[in-house]
Amino acid sequence: MRQVVAPVYAGDIGGQSATTSLHDEVRRLARNWSLELTPRETEKLGTTVREYVPAGTRVYITWLAGSEFEPSVAAAAKLREAGLDPVPHLAARAIRDRSTLVDMLVRLRGEADVKQVLVIGGALPEPKGSFGASIEVLNSGLFEHHGIRRLGVAAHPEGCPDIAPAALEEALAQKNEYAARSGSELELTTQFCFDPTPITQWERRTRAAGNRLPVVVGLAGLAGVTTLIKHARNCGVGNSIGVLLKQAGKVLRLATAVDPSDLVLGLARARQAQADSAIARLHFFPFGAFEATAQYAQALDQGRFEIVDAGRRIVVTR
Repeated sequence: MRQVVAPVYAGDIGGQSATTSLHDEVRRLARNWSLELTPRETEKLGTTVREYVPAGTRVYITWLAGSEFEPSVAAAAKLREAGLDPVPHLAARAIRDRSTLVDMLVRLRGEADVKQVLVIGGALPEPKGSFGASIEVLNSGLFEHHGIRRLGVAAHPEGCPDIAPAALEEALAQKNEYAARSGSELELTTQFCFDPTPITQWERRTRAAGNRLPVVVGLAGLAGVTTLIKHARNCGVGNSIGVLLKQAGKVLRLATAVDPSDLVLGLARARQAQADSAIARLHFFPFGAFEATAQYAQALDQGRFEIVDAGRRIVVTR
């Protein structure tokens, strides 16, 4: 990746210390956690979402390929009304043109007071219009014009089946350059993963190559093994799916929720080991297990857990 200089945002990266206990490091990692829901899940949950998610929590709203954007606007408005911070996905390849993007941003700002969006390429083989990649949407200048200064973009620690490694490196360099040029608070949000090693290795490698953007690590929520295997295969999760399959062999029932302890503890230890680690916080993909996932995330954030089995497992306490 080309060497670039980009802003580092206070409160997102750094500050961890080798003297911090592992328990405290897990809490720091879980601070400002976020999760995502589909528009349909948001509609179904209604006002009950606040029974599980604290006020101000960032809730990302998926925009699936081939679907209309209207439900995303409605979901964002409901979440804002509930006192949460909606973060809609914007899929570059699904946006027809600049005028369409303007309309989206006007509605998101006006109807839901959206302050942050996640810009992704979009799982379409060909663009529907003039935007072919997330960097093109960023470079439109429209986010700055409409007062959206907090932005997320996708990151792929395990690679992407549709994008060559060199192209991923170049895209990351361009996004760093955009952040430095625009002054926007840009963060990298990874695909969900089951093994900390690919993430920590990728983070060290990209940081050495010049990345200065905070890394928000995606992890699967407390869904069942069969559910996660299905989503992992559909989303092109890389070699870390082997960790999931190994765990599947240890449980008696495939409906048993997968334990994310290995991933969370591995990330916390990586932050302990390197004070300048860009790993900033956690982002949960509930995959239907919203209540259990939100309760787990809050327990980590509030320190209501113990680390047992010689530092290998997290057990939530009440």
